[in-house]
Amino acid sequence: MGENGIKDALNNSPLHTPDAQDASNKLRADAGSTNDMSFGTKALRVGQVTLEGAAYAVPGALNALKHDLDPANWQETGVKVLTAGALGVALRVALPEAGAVKAIAGTALGIYFMKDAAVPVFEAWKNVATKSGDDIMSSSAQSMGNGLGAFAVDGYLTGKIAGYTGRMTPVLGEKFAPTQWKALEGWKTEHLGTSSTIGVGLSTFIGKVDGTMRSFGEKLNPPKPTVAAMTPEAVMETLVKSEQAHGRHDYSEKMYSQGAIGSDGRAHGLDGTVDTLLSGQRPQDIPAGKPTVTGDAFTTGPMDQVAGWKQNSRGIFVPEHLTEAGEGTANTGAAKPEIIVPGSDAAVKTGADASGNGSGQKTFTTAEAMTAANMTKLAGVIKTQIASVSDTASAVRDAVGRPTSVVHAATEQNFKPLDPGYLLARNAMMELANQVGDNPRNWQQVEGLFKRLSDATSQAHNYNNGVDGAHIGRMNVYAAENQTTYVRNMIQAGIDPQKAMAQKPLPALVELSDDQMIVGRDPKTGKVVTSHQGPHTVRAIYGPNGEPVWPIDLVKYPVRDLGTRGHLTSGIYGHEFGHDQFGQLGKLDPQVRDAKLVQAAEKAFGDKADEMITIPKPKPGELGPDGKPVEPVETDMAPLPDQMPMKEVVVNLAKAWADETVADWLAAAETGQSAAPYFQALRKGGQLYNGTVMSEGMRSPENPMGIEAHPVDKVRPLIQAALIRKMAINPDGTSDPALLKHAAALEQYSKDAGKPGDIVIASEDVPGQQITIPLESFKKFLPELVNLQVDTPLPRLQGHTLFEILPDLRKNYAKIENVSDQWTAAINAGKAPDSVPFDINSTKMTHVYGAGQPAMLKLIAGGMDPMTAQTKVNEFSDFFGNKFLAGDPHVDPINTPVLKQLQLAPAATIARFPEMASHGIGKVIANQYQVRDWLGKNSIPVSAAGGSLAIQDLMGLQKKKEEILNSGH
Repeated sequence: MGENGIKDALNNSPLHTPDAQDASNKLRADAGSTNDMSFGTKALRVGQVTLEGAAYAVPGALNALKHDLDPANWQETGVKVLTAGALGVALRVALPEAGAVKAIAGTALGIYFMKDAAVPVFEAWKNVATKSGDDIMSSSAQSMGNGLGAFAVDGYLTGKIAGYTGRMTPVLGEKFAPTQWKALEGWKTEHLGTSSTIGVGLSTFIGKVDGTMRSFGEKLNPPKPTVAAMTPEAVMETLVKSEQAHGRHDYSEKMYSQGAIGSDGRAHGLDGTVDTLLSGQRPQDIPAGKPTVTGDAFTTGPMDQVAGWKQNSRGIFVPEHLTEAGEGTANTGAAKPEIIVPGSDAAVKTGADASGNGSGQKTFTTAEAMTAANMTKLAGVIKTQIASVSDTASAVRDAVGRPTSVVHAATEQNFKPLDPGYLLARNAMMELANQVGDNPRNWQQVEGLFKRLSDATSQAHNYNNGVDGAHIGRMNVYAAENQTTYVRNMIQAGIDPQKAMAQKPLPALVELSDDQMIVGRDPKTGKVVTSHQGPHTVRAIYGPNGEPVWPIDLVKYPVRDLGTRGHLTSGIYGHEFGHDQFGQLGKLDPQVRDAKLVQAAEKAFGDKADEMITIPKPKPGELGPDGKPVEPVETDMAPLPDQMPMKEVVVNLAKAWADETVADWLAAAETGQSAAPYFQALRKGGQLYNGTVMSEGMRSPENPMGIEAHPVDKVRPLIQAALIRKMAINPDGTSDPALLKHAAALEQYSKDAGKPGDIVIASEDVPGQQITIPLESFKKFLPELVNLQVDTPLPRLQGHTLFEILPDLRKNYAKIENVSDQWTAAINAGKAPDSVPFDINSTKMTHVYGAGQPAMLKLIAGGMDPMTAQTKVNEFSDFFGNKFLAGDPHVDPINTPVLKQLQLAPAATIARFPEMASHGIGKVIANQYQVRDWLGKNSIPVSAAGGSLAIQDLMGLQKKKEEILNSGH
């Protein structure tokens, strides 16, 4: 780093970090000024000189080493070596081999030794705080760096010499004077050792000092809530409550992905379930019809039997209702016209470039390529790819992957451990293991967590072992990059990330595995019927006071989804990484939220806001549409009212969908992309569905009406479009046209590929009853919902807003558009990935995964076969994503170093210095015994090094050396 490297980094901070820019402007304004500086300016100058001085320590150490090796200075170096060696011998003779006496002596001499390291730091601080100007800043930083570097070199050299002579002293004593040496060692042990009167007294005194220091240190640095602060009973109660909540959520997940199970043991699908309920029938009482999966647990049925989908002659699934007359199936081999969605433009043909001269292929923007026709083709690719992986293949790949990943990690010579921050997850696991003991009930509470973390950590070390391992490696980098973005944005906003993310401090880990589950049994054959969980997250668990009982998210990546990795990752896993809002980061005060939600609903629904809506619920003795008595539903919630105003229904809907909505927003804030084609592929009808279900079994305090937790398919692109419109607004009030077009394309996709009609919520408890919410009114509600979520100051963000920490979508979108254009051009030209220029420092894993879906859509719009496009996009995505496996410059350590925080936001970081200093001092005081123990064990080399430097000070050699180094000679 050059002379002004760190100073330039501060002065050229990005424009979107006003604190950093203000700090730099203030420093420049003070340069050359003779006026008294304010306290704030002094603090900024101290922070900057500390940062620059630390950087100069490396060249300072090299200069000191060069000085010591210079023949002209050998006399000085010789004095240093001889005094260190002599002191090593003297201290080994004088001190006992172990015990409190040695520890106290080592501590006292070590502290004296360490003062030499602090002198150049304090002198630099004093200079920049009392004198202004860049010249003082530069010279003070260099002096500090030289002092620290010289201290490190001289301390290392003298410590090694003293350590060697100290170790050799007993060897020589036993060889040349064994009787006298044994007598001396015996006397020291008797009078100064651990069991001596002096040793016992000092040990008792030290114990009392340690207790007092620990108590005082914890006042300065209050301990964070941990599992150890909870009783075993409280921990298990937390896990039970979490399991109950997970049970409701798991039921909701199954309903969204597969729907109810029919009388034939097969899944109806969400759309089939809702349609059945709306007709007044119980889905469990009627057969689901043509299966998604049939046979035993390891056999996949023919996917062309799925109602509503057909395979064309190329083997790609196409929704029947979107297929023109004459579209061929896998059996007929008829003509293959393009898929046309009613009301949308026809798919663009090849042969026309941007100027329309017919000389090549048209160049598309993502917004232009994101037509309902092309997005539906993408959904067909997803359905086709998933269907191509049999359950047998998925299960075997999983079974092979688990043990091989463990053995690979254990034998890998270039083993790369996880970030030390993941010790939090390891420690939580061990604490839970201790509390489980041999209690089988307790084990049942943690078994799933333990297995998931075990698999995820073993796979995390598998990044250099085959295709599957490489992909999990890329996914974990993507997760770490995602979390780093939010941490950096928090630091720039002046938020303490360790406080904000205390409940979920770790990036998620991804686990690749089979996602089959048994859902029923065929009544005719008796064979089990399976379905699939799909991508999902087992979330962090925390106690009533924020105790991190389980501080990590574990994300499942299904084996059968691997083929879609290049284009589906950003939409799906950007969503998964955003689940639970990083430990409820975006959680609003309930009273504030409810009041504002009601206001938003009143504004959006107008006169209909107070319209009374009948709430479907079973009544005692009531007969259902089938003439049978409605069965009572067990619940721990208070009964719902018979009627509610429309505005309260909408508020409850927003609450039920809150977590999934925010996860969708966080995915959109990063890349602008939607996972909607995946949901479209799940539906039997091949459309973005407009309905969902509600039931007593899904009710909870966060979801009082028991509405399925995922927003209806048709609404999800609209939810993301509302946020993108918000993020398109520039600081000067203008809007980014590319983002506005992207939002408009998402809205048009929802309209053209969605099932016509309003939002319908069918009652699972009372078939035939429903709630209908006008779609147009709900669309007006969404911008108000966005404003409420992202503009309201949040307690977890220390009074800042969610908007302040969201990714810079304008910058990301432009980068992703450029990368996807490069990929598309190269693929169309038949070129390999290595033909595309790539800079890892300016491109993120986020951009690589973000480029996949746009590239797919552009290739499809240009006329390429969709499955061929997927193969090529996967090739490019894997190639560029693998470049990050050796290291990602866009990922910071989990516990961001203070120097990095200073570089990101100097003013905001310095403003937190008093608190950071208090916590740091408190931590040192509370744990001073560890320092003392280390100094006691290493008292001879440490003390001898300090003594050697002290003798040099007396002789004037050290001062002379500093003058030479600071003069540049």
